[in-house]
Amino acid sequence: MRSTDVVRRRCIAPLVALLVAIAIGGCGGDRSGGAARPAGGEPAGGDSAGSDAEAGPAPLGQVGSAADLWVFPFTMAAARDEVRDALGEPIGSETRREDARSSGPEALTWEYPGLIVTFLVGTSDGDDYLISVRVTDPSVTLGSGIAVGMPVDDALAILGDPQVNDDRSLVYFYRASTIEIVVDAGRVAAVVLARALP
Repeated sequence: MRSTDVVRRRCIAPLVALLVAIAIGGCGGDRSGGAARPAGGEPAGGDSAGSDAEAGPAPLGQVGSAADLWVFPFTMAAARDEVRDALGEPIGSETRREDARSSGPEALTWEYPGLIVTFLVGTSDGDDYLISVRVTDPSVTLGSGIAVGMPVDDALAILGDPQVNDDRSLVYFYRASTIEIVVDAGRVAAVVLARALP
């Protein structure tokens, strides 16, 4: 069983990354006209709706969104039922609200072997939103060659320079998604693929 602090960090990190991505997108941080931008700054393409396209792996050095790493049998906008249909019942579940005195949305995490899926539930519009998938096991193969356990230098060669780079993580912000590479001893310890909320 995980301690509350570990689960709290796993819930909060994707939420913080999403809030920053929303703020960047809302403040005009991306002037590409809807095209996602890879770390190198050149447009990698996007769909006409201005959100990340659901596409296969991008060429090395041309990752333009979390969708380029996405390999799951559900979309980044999947409902809880779709995730359950694809992955089955979770082996663990926790619901958490940042402020226990608040009546706002909660973060719901479902744990699967090698994956932690996080939803935002209890929103004002009554919908639940998939907000992130955290990959923690090398057996879960991602697109573009990114994998848990690989050297961080190899991940940097694929993804380019991150917008946030510290001893614990590399974070890449795109117009409608983020990629967080969790670092431990020079290797990728986990990969968090998150999307901006609608």
